[in-house]
Amino acid sequence: MKRYTDLDLRNALAEFAETGLLRNSAENHGVPPTTLFNRVRGSGPANKSQIIKQKLSPAMEERLTEWILFQGSLGYPLTHAQIRRLARRMLGDDESLGKRWTGRFLARNPSISTIRPRRIHGNRAD
Repeated sequence: MKRYTDLDLRNALAEFAETGLLRNSAENHGVPPTTLFNRVRGSGPANKSQIIKQKLSPAMEERLTEWILFQGSLGYPLTHAQIRRLARRMLGDDESLGKRWTGRFLARNPSISTIRPRRIHGNRAD
């Protein structure tokens, strides 16, 4: 599945407003037609009541995302458990996170991706 950015979506919305051709506008900017249709109807990326219920604020999530990417660029990618521990520290250790918090956090922040480790031969490791 090809990913698209907010800018792509905004450009597709602008083109649709000019031409009135939904499917062509979506294809020209790499946005799924159903997503463009839903945005034209007025539904947003996330319900505001869902954002209010999130443990971390959007600003805190953005900061956590930046830290994860920074650590990855240094060659020390964080595990899911480490990400969870960092989030709990940001909230205060007494605050709990749900079972699926890590997966949902990663889904909300597509710039972070999980990379599976690969085995290497013992001679290469030495």
